Amino acid sequence: MSMALLVQAALLAKSEDSNLHADPGYKPANVVVAPLRFPDTNPAAALARIERIAGHLRGIPGVRSVTVTKRLTMMGRVTAQVRPQDRPDAIQPIDIYTGGPDFMSHARCSPGPRPGFRP
Repeated sequence: MSMALLVQAALLAKSEDSNLHADPGYKPANVVVAPLRFPDTNPAAALARIERIAGHLRGIPGVRSVTVTKRLTMMGRVTAQVRPQDRPDAIQPIDIYTGGPDFMSHARCSPGPRPGFRP
């Protein structure tokens, strides 16, 4: 019994290590995420302030892109179930994460097949 528990713990540790060192598909180095909240009750004033901040950030040497979104990208998810037409018994849950309109280009993701990915 203790040997089985030890083996399971080792497999879990190996799996977590693999997840922590896996290639996420984008380059997270030099990425800054900052929540902005303003006491303005006027949405137009808050939007103008955000645009001024984004303009200042774009002017900093070395900054390649700045994007603003109402939702934190890749943090919220929706789970859906996929069922192939020819296999009604095969149901696969998938997680769908949100991303802003320019998320992929800002993260420098290249669309296409990933190494080791099998459809």
